Amino acid sequence: MSIKSTITLQLNGKDYDFNSITKDSVAAAQKIKKDVKAVNVYVNAKDSAAYFTVDGAGSADYKINL
Repeated sequence: MSIKSTITLQLNGKDYDFNSITKDSVAAAQKIKKDVKAVNVYVNAKDSAAYFTVDGAGSADYKINL
């Protein structure tokens, strides 16, 4: 039997679904670099944003508004 689990962070009246943030970040990274191998995501609740790196490289433009 397989058990499905999710993590949702509730902070300052907002819900942050990490699975959705991850999917959105990977999709955005693939638009930047089609053959991306690694995406690291950093959620900043204060900014209501998730910042990500593309194969270790970051940029102020690598951002998902939450």
